[in-house]
Amino acid sequence: MKIRKSKINDIEQIINLWKETGIYFAPFDNKERLMEKIEKEPELLLIAEDNNKIVGAVIGNYGWRISIDHMAIDKNYQNQGIARLLMKEIKRGLKEKGATVAIIDSNLPKELFDRKGYEFRGTFNNYLTKL
Repeated sequence: MKIRKSKINDIEQIINLWKETGIYFAPFDNKERLMEKIEKEPELLLIAEDNNKIVGAVIGNYGWRISIDHMAIDKNYQNQGIARLLMKEIKRGLKEKGATVAIIDSNLPKELFDRKGYEFRGTFNNYLTKL
């Protein structure tokens, strides 16, 4: 298992993972926008890879709203600590940019965040984490 920055040729697998895991796929979550993210901030679009297969992905956003979005783990790889590894690395990337907190938007189970001490924001699966 390897956590790494995404590359342009990962986009199709990332989108497929999001669709397979039920991540809300907004109209602006498209290939062009992902290409732009990878070109400008590859350290904030991370993937977990196992034998050349993308089994996890997460996006960090640093701008007017600091957030962690689209955390997705392949159903066959859940409960193996992949989300924890992705979260650790994406938080590190946001901290390096100067962030101290971030909103997390995730469809992963609420218990996962409760166990880690994240503050539930009470709306649309949002959590607050200190970085």
